[in-house]
This record gives sequence, structure tokens and C-alpha cells, in this order.
Amino acid sequence: MRRGGSALYSHCSRSRNTQELIHYLQHIKEFWHRLLRGNYTALRKVDEATVKALELKSPRYSRRDARVLQGLLMRGQIFAEFSQPEREVIWGDLRSVDGLIPSLFTFFEDLKYLIACAGCLKRLVRLSRQDTVYTAFQENFTYSNQVGNQYTLEVAESTFVVKPGQVDRLDIGYRQLWLYAMRHYREIPKEAKSKLLAKVVVEREDENTLSALAVLANKVGFESAEIYDLKRRSSDNDIARNALLKARRPDQYQYNNSTLEASVAQIVSLFDTAIPVPPVFSSPSLASDSLKTPENRCGFQDEDSYEQDRKSIFITHIHCEGEEQGEEITSFFVRRSVYLAFFGNIANAAKIFSESQVTETNGRDQEIRALVEEERLALVEQEMISLVEEGTPAEVELERLERVQQERFVQEWIEQDWLGQEILEQEA
Repeated sequence: MRRGGSALYSHCSRSRNTQELIHYLQHIKEFWHRLLRGNYTALRKVDEATVKALELKSPRYSRRDARVLQGLLMRGQIFAEFSQPEREVIWGDLRSVDGLIPSLFTFFEDLKYLIACAGCLKRLVRLSRQDTVYTAFQENFTYSNQVGNQYTLEVAESTFVVKPGQVDRLDIGYRQLWLYAMRHYREIPKEAKSKLLAKVVVEREDENTLSALAVLANKVGFESAEIYDLKRRSSDNDIARNALLKARRPDQYQYNNSTLEASVAQIVSLFDTAIPVPPVFSSPSLASDSLKTPENRCGFQDEDSYEQDRKSIFITHIHCEGEEQGEEITSFFVRRSVYLAFFGNIANAAKIFSESQVTETNGRDQEIRALVEEERLALVEQEMISLVEEGTPAEVELERLERVQQERFVQEWIEQDWLGQEILEQEA
């Protein structure tokens, strides 16, 4: 309703998000069906002014929205063709709507946002001409690296919990990828960029984000050549290599291959000493008594809202129901409403996303450390081969390399043990 037109089919057919768009349109239909009890005669009495007044309002959560709509309704300025008793019944039903009231106008605005987020997911799989985004991921869902009767949830950035239970793991995993895209779509380019040194800073941010997305996809059960390739991209390695090459002018200095790669590995190991900022697990508010209302209740959010909400757009928060009411809704409430319009709620969400945890890991760091170790071992093997080819006694050099690795292991163990003792002393 409102601003539909012939562009509907064109937008839907090009987006490759058929399942999500159909769900949004059904969401609009079900809203009006419930509001008017499935009475098509009553539906035909709804005019454009009524649709325009209702769209993007949330009288259940926003007291301001409730006052505005109740005043219009009781004065007969909306639902003008209905009797006063009928309008009173309608008002009671409007107060129970969970989320923003949708329309075709909100559909088209939110579609632009969905398409931007879909660009992130399309980097993970290859879409055939017949595929939608969902079917492409469905075909690449294996869950081969997981134990049966368990599912993985990302509860904060690169922080996961593994929970026991029977759930639709494909659905939950797929939703989590979309939520990641909602948090990071501005950082991920629609297509690969050329590796120009002048753009290195921006590109490395993109590479980090893409690599973390691939790690998430693999953890929740998806496998593809694209995911594997993105996981193996260590932007830390590239940053370290670029730093070494820029520190000494290439027309005046040069590294041999083994020295360069060994130095890169050493710098990357220093990156791993960075301590992650503790994540915030508290649920965000859906309503607020602040007089400031979100600038955009559909489509793309403003910059401030994007930065604020991305800390909370995780599946455990999105599906957290609340009965709070405030003067205004929050920007997080808007993101939640947009997500639910495209994907819907999940049965038994409270049980599935409860706070009980079995395992917690920092997946991004573990994956990168594993890749760095793999590259280090490959480097050692390469050095040994080159030593044999050069005629150097391989046994002697092998002993030296093993001794270096043992000393490094002991040093790391001492540092970790010291850090653990320091933490225990602080807690005591």
C-alpha cells in the first residue's frame, strides 16, 4: 500500500533475495489482515491518508506515536469510513503491533538497505542464474565441522557460544550472516578493488571485515571455495609486508624471500598481543524517554545510529522481546523491525537464545593464529628445502630451527603464566 506501482516486479527480480522480499510483502498483508479481521470489505474502505499516517509508527512502544494515532483515530481523520466502535476496536489492535507498521513505501526503502547488505553475502558464495542468495547458501550448508545437536551463536564481535539443542541450524546460521552484513555493509565493497598502494588503508579494513565474515560463515556451517579463500587472506600479513617494504626504499634496499617472510611472521605475532576490547552483552533498549527520534525509520540509518547500533545487532539481541515503553523508539528498535520484516521471528526464540553458555571462543583470533602457524610451518619447510639445495647440512640447521621454536614456546608459556598470575592477583 502506498507508492507501489509497476516497479515492484523489477526490483524483486533483480535483487536475488526472493525469499526475504516475499516475507516482507506477506508481513504487510498479515498486518492488515489481522487489523481488519480478514474483512476484505473493510480493507477496501482504507484510504491512502490512513496508510500514510500509520506507516512507520509504533504505538505499542512509543507514547508519542500512541498519542498521535489515537487522536487522529478518535477524531475520524483516519479510518474515516469506519464507525466509532469499529475505530475503538482498531485502536486496541494497533496497540499490540510488535514493530513498525509496514507499507509498500517502507518496503521499497528497506529493499535498498537489504540490497546493500546482500552485497556482503554474495562475496561468500557463487550464485548461478537460477540461484537466490538463500538457495546459494542452502547448497553450501554442510555443518561438517560441528557436533550434532549443537548450534553456534555469535554473541559479540568474533565471540561465539556453542549451545546444545535441536534447532534449524541452516536458518540460524543464515540469519547471523545477514546480521553481520547489517553491522558491516559500509566497510565491505560490492566487488574486489585493485590493490593500489594508495588505497591500502581502506582496503585492509575491508579485508579484515571480509575475513571475519568468512570465519563466521564457516563456524555456523557454511563451506565454499569463496569462504575458504577469504579465510586464508591474512590482511595482517599484508600490512606487515607493506610496512617492511615502505620502511626501506625498494630502489636502495631489498630483502631475500626467506628473510622477508620470516620478518612478516614475526610482526604478525606482535599483532596477536593486542587485547580485544571486552564486549558488551547487555541488551539494548527498544524505547527511550529521550525526545530525539531516529532520523530514519526505514531504509538506511544515519551515521551516528549505524555506529551505535552495530555493537548490538546480534541474534541474541534482535530476538530479545521486551514490553518497555518510552516517549520515542530507539534506532536499534528500527533495525530490529527491518530485520523482522524480512526474516520474521523464530519459534521458541527465548529458549534458543537464552544466556546459558557451553563454550566461548574468540573465533577470529583463533582462525588467524591457525593460519599464521600454517604459514610459519610452510616457511620452515621451504627453508629446509632451500638449505638442502644449497648443500648446507640440513640436520644441523633443523636442530637450530627446532631449538629456536622451543625457546619461543617456553618464552610464550612464561608470559602467559605470568599474565594469568597477574589476573588472579588482581581478582584476589
